[in-house]
Amino acid sequence: MNFQSQKQILRSEVRQRRVALSDRSVRSLTIQQSAISLPELESAERVMVYVGSRSEVETRHLIDELLRLDKTLFVPWCDGDELRLFRLQSINELQPGAFGIPEPKHELRLLPDRQIDSAKIDVVFLPGLAFDAQGGRLGQGKGYYDRLLESVSQNCILIGLAFDVQLIEEVPTEPHDIKMDLIVTESEVIRCPPV
Repeated sequence: MNFQSQKQILRSEVRQRRVALSDRSVRSLTIQQSAISLPELESAERVMVYVGSRSEVETRHLIDELLRLDKTLFVPWCDGDELRLFRLQSINELQPGAFGIPEPKHELRLLPDRQIDSAKIDVVFLPGLAFDAQGGRLGQGKGYYDRLLESVSQNCILIGLAFDVQLIEEVPTEPHDIKMDLIVTESEVIRCPPV
């Protein structure tokens, strides 16, 4: 079996396990509360958070808390094959976008004071289908986050949010794949070994 087939089978298996969870909202809240308590967030000024959708770990509480703490908060939006970042000031600035994922309203996206170079982000919260304790992350397969992460600073802290059922022994990775620094689940915070 080739590498891509192995990844596709793994995506399907883990997605089914995630969808089968009956109490995702309760588990998501626990994960978000752990994430907001991370010491790495204390000194972070600019934070990017994905906007959870479908069976992903929800992020609404995390977004609300980061705004309340006066962090400069960015959310991604889809521009063709790339993710752009938008400075979010209110959850009301979002509307359904690509793939049904909430994104910034069209009239706000390109305002100069709402954009940022991804190299200036201090912390990134990422979704994924599967993670391992070494920091491996398996995404949906479209490469959106992989392309975005190529331009973040080496000091940027990458944090995967996942349910316990998404942790696997080893994510199949390639040399260009970017590793997570931490993974937060409903039962633990995993601090991945440095690359």
